[in-house]
Amino acid sequence: MHKVVVYAIGGNALQSPVAKDTHESSEILAKVMSDVVDLLESGWGVILTHGNGPQVGHLMQLDEQVSHNMDEWVSATQGMIGHSLALHLDSILLRRRRPERTACIITRVEVDSNDSGFTLPTKPVGPILSDKLVMTADWDIAETIDGPRRVVASPMPMSV
Repeated sequence: MHKVVVYAIGGNALQSPVAKDTHESSEILAKVMSDVVDLLESGWGVILTHGNGPQVGHLMQLDEQVSHNMDEWVSATQGMIGHSLALHLDSILLRRRRPERTACIITRVEVDSNDSGFTLPTKPVGPILSDKLVMTADWDIAETIDGPRRVVASPMPMSV
């Protein structure tokens, strides 16, 4: 039986919601890739999963006409982040002459439409909001440790 580990990285670790610090994101990505390769070299299979709250929020903020549903932005960011992670990891695997290759899977999650998570949104998405936007935006907003952010429903998954 093959040993498999799930390595989860948060969306905030991939892109800071308070600053566009690409150097910090690059360092985090390098650490993740190093960890994944170390696990592979130790005989583990690796499933790499990631969050995407900040990225979804950024796209939602750009979509002023609300021409896309949140689930479309979630799938778009899953694909973009997965593609980026796969390119980085495949490059390292090729350089190290490892046999493994990546595959990206976009998931869909089934939730209960009556879940209480819909009545009290708590999941922060997107950047820290300006005072002006907090006062004028017609969004659910919550104070986070870094400042006010838009929040969306985060119901419990029933199935993936």
